[in-house]
Amino acid sequence: MGTRVIIPNSDFSRNGMPFYKDMVFITNSDTTVNVLFNNSESVSISAIEDVPCGIDCPVPFTSAANILIDNTAIKEIVNINSENVNTFDSAFQGMTNLKKIPPFVVSNSCTVLDRILYGCRNLEYIDAKNWDLSRCTTFFYAFAVCQNIEHIDLSKKKIGGYAILTDSFRSCTKLKSVRMPKAELPYRIMEMFSNCTALEEIDFTQFDVPVTEQHAGLFGNCPSLTTMYCNSSNYQYFIARAADAGYSFSADNNYVLHKNT
Repeated sequence: MGTRVIIPNSDFSRNGMPFYKDMVFITNSDTTVNVLFNNSESVSISAIEDVPCGIDCPVPFTSAANILIDNTAIKEIVNINSENVNTFDSAFQGMTNLKKIPPFVVSNSCTVLDRILYGCRNLEYIDAKNWDLSRCTTFFYAFAVCQNIEHIDLSKKKIGGYAILTDSFRSCTKLKSVRMPKAELPYRIMEMFSNCTALEEIDFTQFDVPVTEQHAGLFGNCPSLTTMYCNSSNYQYFIARAADAGYSFSADNNYVLHKNT
């Protein structure tokens, strides 16, 4: 079953970043989970069943600032209260055994999604329905190395102007399709899909041509890519970027790009 752990303190943080009140997670171990207090003293917490850590932990959470949890021990997150979080920089990075995460809020005060799920190799699904990305401008490595996810749909989202999406989907080796958000004046997209070896289709219909030439390696090592949905303003740009990677595409009358065989 794993250990059920509840963090009740509203000041809880990870890696010095504001994190989530009343976060609930389940670990791989049925007996203990390692927690680092104040970046120095390691404490092993006994198995807990629906009891706040502050009550039954060997060391009470009297001061929750700068607590670090062993990310590799977490296999499921049950509850996240993130309405007041302004940055998700590295929020779940390195949770290599995490399989499930509940829908959570990204509010319109959030500006950073860098590395939010970087390295979550076993995560099965990303639910972005409660994400407001209108002010988010950095997505550096946001979903990189999420190697168990097959589809990502951000088509109902709009991201902030001059957004940096470098490496955002890098090495998602099971990823088959991506529906990109509405992006006005994206800035950097280098290696955005690099090493997405199973990627077959991308929807770019709401995605503007980037305002810089920083697009090197956009489709590097994407041998399965066969279809890109574009618009009249961007289709030539993405034909050229595919050619950079050695792939030849042609557009039909609806600006859908098909790989030439």
